[in-house]
Parts: sequence; structure tokens; C-alpha cells
Amino acid sequence: MSLFRAVTLKLPWQPDDLLATSNWLQLKTAAGTNIEAIEVLAESGRTKRIRNTARTVLDRPARTELNSVHPQLLTTPLRAVAINPRRIATTLRNHVGGDRARRHQP
Repeated sequence: MSLFRAVTLKLPWQPDDLLATSNWLQLKTAAGTNIEAIEVLAESGRTKRIRNTARTVLDRPARTELNSVHPQLLTTPLRAVAINPRRIATTLRNHVGGDRARRHQP
């Protein structure tokens, strides 16, 4: 199994193995989601770019409120929604094209 796959899937891996990989792999890992790997690269990544990328990812605020699903959405059944293609086309013409699109309507 590849090291990138192990790090990405949060399977067991060794920090020394990550530090011995190519600049490309370190940079891709530094921009990833495995916090343990990102911390290793922020401290000991091969290049300044790798270390800075890892530090930037670590400094980003957690966006859990955007990534989490509201519990009620998991239990609420979905409703069928009727789509009216003519209404969508009219709305797009009015909002995207502005006045020019309205003037050229047949």
C-alpha cells in the first residue's frame, strides 16, 4: 500500500517514511486532512513551502459547522419538488441577462 493512501485514509504510517518522500508527496500531504501528518510536515517538512503550507492548514479555523449535518436532516423524509422548466428559464433570463435579455424576448 502506498504511503499517500495510508496517510489519507488515516491508516498506520511512520513519520520518518513521510519525511523521506518526494517534495510533491510532502506538499500534497501538507495540504491534506491528516492532522498528525500535517503537524510532522509543519515541523520538519523538506522545503519552506511544505512547512508553510502545513502551518497554514493548521492555522485555519475548523469549519465543523459547515461540514456537519443537522441531526433533523438525517430523519426528515425528502419531498418531491416539481420543477417548471419555463419558470427556470424565465428566472435565468431575468437575473442573468438583465435588461438586455428582456428587450430581446420574442
